Formats: sequence, structure tokens, C-alpha cells
Amino acid sequence: MTSNKFFTRAIALVVSLVFFSVLVSAQGGYSDLFNKRMNGNDVKPTTTQEDLRKKTGGQGQIYSQFSTILTDVQPAAIARATQAGLMNDIGVTIFDQKELQGNSALFGPGVYRADGGVINGMPNDSAMSLVIGKGYRVMLCSDEGDSRGGAGNCERPTGQATNLIYPRSASWILVTRDDSGTNPQNDAVTVYAGGNNCIFGVGTFMANGGWLGMIPNDSAIQITVPKGLRARLCEHEGRDRNGDGDCEEFGEGWFQQLRRPRTASWIKVWKQ
Repeated sequence: MTSNKFFTRAIALVVSLVFFSVLVSAQGGYSDLFNKRMNGNDVKPTTTQEDLRKKTGGQGQIYSQFSTILTDVQPAAIARATQAGLMNDIGVTIFDQKELQGNSALFGPGVYRADGGVINGMPNDSAMSLVIGKGYRVMLCSDEGDSRGGAGNCERPTGQATNLIYPRSASWILVTRDDSGTNPQNDAVTVYAGGNNCIFGVGTFMANGGWLGMIPNDSAIQITVPKGLRARLCEHEGRDRNGDGDCEEFGEGWFQQLRRPRTASWIKVWKQ
């Protein structure tokens, strides 16, 4: 009788331990994921991670509470960036460590792709945090994609200082100006799309996910080209990605009207 009671209690204890382990594992998943993402060791979201993100209140990746926890920069880091002038109108400064620490590189308007394991002087897949200078916008993607317009895990950070949602994964970076259009840049092309506009530096830009740079695809209606630059806009990117369909080219001029507005899905800017 005593032996049976001991055996029964032993079985109950084992079952309890197994249940407790499963419970701790399930409840500890968020903490484990948080630590991995903050350390840059988990850059590809899985279905489980997406479920966790949604459970924490997020309808979209950038606007979820989950993402806010991951991307918030400490006040001390923001103070350092402000003191260094990184918040000023200088471009986008990208760091290879979280909290705006480690090595950094300055990115002006243009599109940047990994070349030989390096992207604008930084090792590929090394970006972890950034500062967005006044008047700039940035988009980062884990791949450039078949169209070379950015693909994979992409993010458009908001605010001026942030840790990246996808740390150590960026292989394609787009930086544009975010001006009102009343004072176009003299070192980049300004494309106008109704109430929106986007600044394109030297480079080739293709539609991706319904966007062309930072304006909706097929929305361009006017263009300003400063002295020393030329721009070509095409309806399609083409098989060779050099522009196809109905194309038109522009030299120096302010607020030039597109012959076929709201059709451009490919833009190339170059120096004369």
C-alpha cells in the first residue's frame, strides 16, 4: 500500500514538473525573443514572433507596442546624438550597435546596396540603430530584391533616433529628403506627387510594395532638376532594370510637368 502511494505521488510530481516547464516556456517566450532581438541575434521574424507582436497590440510592425519596446532609444543616447549635431540637417547616421553606439556612417540622399560585403563603408548586415537628421527619411531592407528596389524585411523608421526592428540585416538602404518643395535641393532631384514629394539623389530607384522611394507608385506629376543633374522616368523598370515603356528625360528646370503624369515606376538620376 505504501509502495503504491509513493509511486502515485511520484507520477503526480513528474506530471506537475512537466506542466510547469511548459508553462514557463510559453510565458518566457516573449522575454527570450526580446533579448534576442535587442542583441541582434534574431533578425528574421517567424510566425511565432508575428503572433507575439500582434498579441501585444500591434496591427502593423512599426506601430505595435512590441516594436516600440524594441526600438525605443534611451534618453542618454538621444542626448549624445543631439550634442554631436546628428539631429541636424546632415543626413542619416547609422550605427553598428544599438543605442546609437559603436562605429557609424553618414548616408546622404540616394540608394545604397551591399557591394563586396560593404555598404557605404560599413560591413553588410551590421546596422543596429540610427539617427535621422532633420528633413530626411530612410528605408532599410534585408535584400535588394529582383527589382533592386528593396525586398525582404523592410522598415521605415519614424522619429529621429531608433533601434532597428530588424538589427544586423540591412543590405539595401534608401535615404531621401523630406522637404516641402518650396526650396528644392541643389544636389538632388525633387519629384512631386500631389501633396507629397520625394528627393532622389544620384542612383536608380524602382517601385517596391506600392512605393517609389517615399511616394506612392504611379503618383509623380512634376519634377525639379538642379543644374548638373539629369533624370529619366519610365513607366516600367524593364527586364534589364534600365527603364522600359513610356519614358521621358529631364534636364535643368523647376517644377517641370510630366508628359504622362502618374505613370512613373522607375527613376534614374545621374550627373551630367
